[in-house]
Amino acid sequence: MKYVFVLLLFSICLTGNIIAQQNDFVSGVDYLSQSVATVDRTNSGIVNPAALGFWTSMGLQYAHSFTDSTYKGDDGLLLASKGAFFSIEWLHHSTNISRRKYTLATGDRIFRNFYAGISYGWFSGPKSIYKSRKDWKIGLLYHPKPFASLGLVVDRINQPTFAGFKQKRLYQPGIGLRPFGEKLTFSADGLFLEGKALSHGHGIFRLVAGPFRGISLTTDYRNPREWRFGITYDVQQTRLGGQARLVRDTHYAGGTYFIEAGAEEFGEGIAAAPKTGSMILKGDIVEEPRSKPLFGQSKRSLYSVIRDLRRGATDPKIGGLLVKMEDVNLDFASAQELRTALSLYRANGKKVVTFMGEAGNLEYYLASVSDEIYMDPFGLLELKGLAATAQFYKGTLDKLGIRAEILATGPHKTYGDAFVDTTLTDAAREQINWLLDDLYGQFVEGISTGRGMTTEQVKASIDAGPYTSRDALKAGLIDDLKHYDELTENDAP
Repeated sequence: MKYVFVLLLFSICLTGNIIAQQNDFVSGVDYLSQSVATVDRTNSGIVNPAALGFWTSMGLQYAHSFTDSTYKGDDGLLLASKGAFFSIEWLHHSTNISRRKYTLATGDRIFRNFYAGISYGWFSGPKSIYKSRKDWKIGLLYHPKPFASLGLVVDRINQPTFAGFKQKRLYQPGIGLRPFGEKLTFSADGLFLEGKALSHGHGIFRLVAGPFRGISLTTDYRNPREWRFGITYDVQQTRLGGQARLVRDTHYAGGTYFIEAGAEEFGEGIAAAPKTGSMILKGDIVEEPRSKPLFGQSKRSLYSVIRDLRRGATDPKIGGLLVKMEDVNLDFASAQELRTALSLYRANGKKVVTFMGEAGNLEYYLASVSDEIYMDPFGLLELKGLAATAQFYKGTLDKLGIRAEILATGPHKTYGDAFVDTTLTDAAREQINWLLDDLYGQFVEGISTGRGMTTEQVKASIDAGPYTSRDALKAGLIDDLKHYDELTENDAP
């Protein structure tokens, strides 16, 4: 309900013409019209730097804007990568004074679905009035639902002086709606000049339609009686496009054309709500990557699993993680590394859900870092503590006529006992018990921290194991019983 109220408030503000505009003769290239709520890719650094926190891939754009049929005008070169942005614009046509404008910007995710950014612009040229102009801009972006996005930009927050006049702050709120999916995007923006009467304002309304894959048509209307019509054509990581301007409804006033290359495929955008990632941990997970065998499949490496988890934990497009565990086989030290990587999701405010059909000590230790644990209704949780076994080779060596000679510097140097003894010595048993006690303490502490239980409760639960999944639910060791296909994105938003 609160989202409906916010959207309604923005709509009333915009349609009520509470927005004001100021002509700015040092603004820069007239780029393809985009809303502060739906701007994507490289244009983010110019329109709303907060969007750089979402569109983190690399992009490079060249744009040229003009005001008449001679096509003479201004040029811009924009570069964005991983939340950072830089642009340089060569401006001369609008005032017949050649000058350059530079912009640095950055944006990042503040918390879930909310982004903030800041940009700094400065000029160079023959006139001192341009050299003294320094602009700061801040931007905010929030997309509470996949079909809606809200944006706000405050320009000239430092109130710079230009030609002897102090520039007033410029507020630009915006809303974007996509009621029918990616085929249609509606956005409305406005410009509110600090200190100006609300009656001086006007709104900017845009409609973007995608009738065919890779083609977008844009219509932009702004007071007083100015229209812009644009088209973009996307081919994988390349976008071509342009727009024409009409003033007083019919008078041609130039336009813009551009070309952009990016590291990801393009798409007109409301920044979509983050998706839930998924991962299946199954079978052997080896310490290091290995070459693919001649027959069968190579085993997944611990390095690749941890790498993928770390990337997902910081990727703004991923809002949570669903993990399915099946007979995971790895040593305890590797399990600790894997558990630490899983915990990065929770550290970044992302929900982690784990599903287990049947599970032992290792699977449950890994799962305990999750926000929620689900088991199959007919599953088994073999939580029963730690144990160790010892192997001896002396009997085999005796049959082969081989005698091992081992040098040890103390009674607890027991590695060679397997080759000269047939049973554990007291020193070896003491050494193994010491190691087990240490591992058991870490095992209990991890479960205690993850599940919010005391160490005494965890130890009592281990002593009472193993459990059927229904008994595990009664004991508070898991959160619910479900089949894997019942788990949806709602379980790990």
